[in-house]
Amino acid sequence: MSDTDIGIVDVLVKLSDLSTQVSTIEASLKNIRTDWLPAAVGLASAGAALLVGWWNRQSARTQLKATQAAMKLQAEMSERVAVITAHDRLIAEKRIEWLETLRKSASQFNGRMAALINKAIGQTGSGVIVDISEDLNNLAETRFYFLLLLNPNEELHQKAAEAIEEYYLTYTQYPKINDLNKLKPVEQEKLKIAAIERYKNARVQFQEAVKRILKHEWDRTKSRGNIKPSGEN
Repeated sequence: MSDTDIGIVDVLVKLSDLSTQVSTIEASLKNIRTDWLPAAVGLASAGAALLVGWWNRQSARTQLKATQAAMKLQAEMSERVAVITAHDRLIAEKRIEWLETLRKSASQFNGRMAALINKAIGQTGSGVIVDISEDLNNLAETRFYFLLLLNPNEELHQKAAEAIEEYYLTYTQYPKINDLNKLKPVEQEKLKIAAIERYKNARVQFQEAVKRILKHEWDRTKSRGNIKPSGEN
């Protein structure tokens, strides 16, 4: 055989071996089982469903806890607001009582001052001395009580205290009969007129000072306690 024939034979042998190997591989592939694939897919789907369910339950628990926490906080805040509101209303009610007491005290002092001044004017006119010691004691007591109702740290209260002191002095420093008798009638009249004018001015200043306190404190009371006095709509 020639070299060419030998080469052809070798190629044919190699092709025959390659064909045998291909057949072997095909047979091996046919023997591989694929029936497990549906089961695997089903198992994966079930696992995914379980995971989703677990996640949903966890989310629901978290949301429930958050809702419960929010409700608890809201309840605590409502309770605190209720306590604060009740406290403010109590303070407002006590402030109203104090305002009424202050008003009555100022009115009482004003009335007693007017009575004493009228008696003083009558004495200086008639020359008859009248015992006014009890009236004077009552006036001093009313003045002291009024001062106790004031707050020394408040400017309006300080001005009211100054006003009542000046008002009080218009009586205690009113010209006495013995002093007037030392003067001529014209001088006596001038002195009495000046004393009465001082009294009138002091009375107005005192009344205005009390009104300013009452208005200021009432506005403060309304803003805190939302309370109206009896009879107000």
